[in-house]
Amino acid sequence: MTAVSNQINTGPADTRTPPRWLARRPNLVFWGIFVLLNLLLFLPSYYTYRFEVTFWPSFRGETGDNSLRWYLIKYAVIRNNADIFRLSLEWLWLISAWVFLPGLRRGWLRWLVTILYFLGFVYNIYDAIIFGIYNEYPNLYDDALLLISGIEGLTRHIGIPFYVYLIIPLAIGAFFLLCAWLIRQLLAAAHKEQLHWLSRAALLLLLLYSAAMVFRYAEFLDHPRIVASSIGAKLNRNLRQSYSTYQNQQLLLRAREHLPEAYDYSDFALQDRPDIYLIFVESYGDAIYQFDTLLADYLAETAKLESELNGDGWQVSTIRSEAPIRGGKSWLSYTSVLFGLRVDDEAQYDVMLNSFADAHYPHLLQYLQTQGYDTQRITPLEMAEQDRPKWEQTGRFLGFDHWIFLNDMGEFNGRTYGWGPSPPDQYTISYMRDVTEADRPDTPHLYFYITHNSHLPWVEPPTVVDDWHTLADVPPQAPTGYDPYHETKEAYLQSIFYQLEMVTQIIRTGAPDALYVIVGDHQPPLRAFADYDGPATPMHIISQDEGLHELLTVYGYANGFPLGEATIKHEGFYSL
Repeated sequence: MTAVSNQINTGPADTRTPPRWLARRPNLVFWGIFVLLNLLLFLPSYYTYRFEVTFWPSFRGETGDNSLRWYLIKYAVIRNNADIFRLSLEWLWLISAWVFLPGLRRGWLRWLVTILYFLGFVYNIYDAIIFGIYNEYPNLYDDALLLISGIEGLTRHIGIPFYVYLIIPLAIGAFFLLCAWLIRQLLAAAHKEQLHWLSRAALLLLLLYSAAMVFRYAEFLDHPRIVASSIGAKLNRNLRQSYSTYQNQQLLLRAREHLPEAYDYSDFALQDRPDIYLIFVESYGDAIYQFDTLLADYLAETAKLESELNGDGWQVSTIRSEAPIRGGKSWLSYTSVLFGLRVDDEAQYDVMLNSFADAHYPHLLQYLQTQGYDTQRITPLEMAEQDRPKWEQTGRFLGFDHWIFLNDMGEFNGRTYGWGPSPPDQYTISYMRDVTEADRPDTPHLYFYITHNSHLPWVEPPTVVDDWHTLADVPPQAPTGYDPYHETKEAYLQSIFYQLEMVTQIIRTGAPDALYVIVGDHQPPLRAFADYDGPATPMHIISQDEGLHELLTVYGYANGFPLGEATIKHEGFYSL
């Protein structure tokens, strides 16, 4: 009776006879498939950083005493190189349970193992994408908001062909079936009586190793560089962070009525009203300062540009400014600057976008408007009709008087580049300035722009020219295939050089009393700078007002383009 009830409760045991080839080599099949599927779980992370890491375990760039203990830690505990030679704890535990607990060998449990493995692989893809692009741990709540709000526009601007949307589900289905077949062979070979005692002993040693890692390094099992990795620990961190994000979002909702009282500076009048250029340079981070090969070239280039500016009477003051984000989501960065609030996740931005759009919340643009400024923004992308409601809501939220899109820029027959793709940034900024000054010549202006030509992928940048009008007639270039060069540090540096040269040309051809604020929105994506994840970006203030630069030194600004030691935060600029 007991045997019958057990069979009813657990289902029939998986007693099918394994194939003949499997019966002859169960140990080889077991370890071959176990290792293959284990390493495959770490392939997404390796692929994300493939241009900055090595396939085999490597310790380049890491310093230590090179003792046996140091090497043991690097091989068995943690190393910076994102190689695939690591161990998934859940995968080890699932297979060990099948080997050492015969009562679990049920047909439906085999499918459960397959489904859990497949979901773990999918989660690791998600984890690698978020960490590789944004240099932050995944947050399901925040990432879902981001996906809902931006996936349509993103896919349109990166130009994914339609057939890819057909291939992806087919590839996912094929991969799942392959996993199911491999896991079936693995579990068939995993019967304790078929495995050699050395195989069982090796599995026990791995279990002891996993127990030691859990006991000693439990708080690090969700780290992307830990050797013994736990998807469960990653998911636990994700869910806790998601709940914290939700709580912060609700806190902001409750506090929104009291914020305007603290951020209203309309009673303070400006002594001077120069034209102001607020230019966010895409991916311009202090990561440049962390690599000697980049820094030497950067300092040489900025010294040349500074000399040109000084010759025309311009001075440069620079400080580090900590962005609220690391490797993406530029809108969070510039919203922090404009509103004087730290906006570091999509949930906060969503509250502000939906609650502040029609509430006349005091921010930098609104303050300048009370001082008589006309505020301009230009985005060199076409505004598709289906995007109009979203852009109009964003326009009300930020409060620009005029927002120019590519559709409004007349006929552009020149070459486009990179993200978008977009016209050269020199053309875009110059168009905004010259058209605005022609229409409203007697009004002080704020010009706001986020550069496009230093956005990943870092294609060969445009050429800075004397007359920006000529860029409209540069013959378009035929699209080229993907080039790994587009994600290297060297290609990145060339894109930043273009931005600084372009801004210098804009300054030298503009009004002598204008004020330029040049600030990085965030670090370059982590997959191109896998060994640095700091938050700081350069902020340059350029003008011919000597009194302003003397005042800036009080706040820690250094003379010239190079960074000093002082640091502010993006959200602190509004009150500056």
